[in-house]
Amino acid sequence: MSESIVRRKCYTTYIDTNEISRVIPEIYKGIEESGVFICFLDKAYIDGVGNTGTMVDFCRNEFNHACNHGKIIIPVIMEKDLLNRTWEGPVGATLGNNNIYVDFSDVCEANMHTKVDLLSARICQALESINKDTIVKNINEAETYLKQLNTYDLRTLGGEDAVVIQIKRVVQELVIPASESTNQAATTTNTAITTTTNISQLINICELLKKVLERYKLNTSLARAVCLAIKDMSFSERNRVHLGNVKACSLLCEVLRTYIASADVVIVACDAIAWMSWDGSNKAKFGDIGVCELLCNSLERHLADPCVVKMTSYAIREMSLNNSANSSKLNYWRVCSLLVNALDHYQAQTNCDVIPWICCGIAMLSYDSDLKGRLRDLIRSKESLDCMNIINLVKTKNSSDTWAADAFQTLLCM
Repeated sequence: MSESIVRRKCYTTYIDTNEISRVIPEIYKGIEESGVFICFLDKAYIDGVGNTGTMVDFCRNEFNHACNHGKIIIPVIMEKDLLNRTWEGPVGATLGNNNIYVDFSDVCEANMHTKVDLLSARICQALESINKDTIVKNINEAETYLKQLNTYDLRTLGGEDAVVIQIKRVVQELVIPASESTNQAATTTNTAITTTTNISQLINICELLKKVLERYKLNTSLARAVCLAIKDMSFSERNRVHLGNVKACSLLCEVLRTYIASADVVIVACDAIAWMSWDGSNKAKFGDIGVCELLCNSLERHLADPCVVKMTSYAIREMSLNNSANSSKLNYWRVCSLLVNALDHYQAQTNCDVIPWICCGIAMLSYDSDLKGRLRDLIRSKESLDCMNIINLVKTKNSSDTWAADAFQTLLCM
């Protein structure tokens, strides 16, 4: 589970499991191509590295290989007895009383996301320290870097993790002046671009990003990095407007179109589209370039993935809000039947987390008079739907979405 969550943070992972632990060349290759080496420490691992346990060959070889190649090592503590004490053997000698470890000794299903966030922050800190001398610092460097990406391979430019960090910086340069971006990481989402920035250069950067993603279309990490960075920038109203002006909407559309088979990319792309759609002009642009069709295709293709259904429903809600043209386009691509089918699917699975998101999408569409009757008939045709239970669930799950429960109930009373 933790590997899946880390992947959605835009990191590419290589994990040595028991099944492949005897394939030493593959282990070595994974270590050499990684930006950081994460060792999950328990007593058995420490004993193995120290040549005193049964896991001696595998643990010692991979740990020494990481050390010999100068990798930054992030220890993750898996046992409480290893906290606040000196670790024995080569692990202790190499890492010492490492005060930058991540504590997983009490990890469980309930705190997994929080723990992985802490690990993700350490990974990001480590990777940024590796690349601090070469990080993109201004709009001209961003343009140059993208041209290099379209010429050389990822390994030449420092490996996939290094490129992901650079891609995020490139997207930030679409809205953040270089003079403000270096020392104000905490406020970047509220910083809008100055009027002196060359708009045509920024548009060109979006076009170069499209070419990069097309070239590396089998690499989902770069696509996720672009979407996450755009979403983070679009928390600011002024940034949303500016991103729309430099063709970021078209960039997100191409990401969704190219990577529609990848659930991980669809999730972050839909999230970014939803945030960008808070601006009415962007909402209209998305409708004009085919995003309505892509959202419906994503919902149908990934019906079994609750995270995709959540974010797709969120994007549908924002795309249709106060935009009858988008509602009509979504209707053309069968959004009503797709959402009702999704509602039926997740009620049968008693998945309470997804249902409110679907209901919000249905409720927003129901404000369109042309869709209201269609939605009502589809819902009533699903005899398995317990509509009153769904309404109560929406009200209970999120008090801010009571409007959706009310709209859903009004729809049924027509």
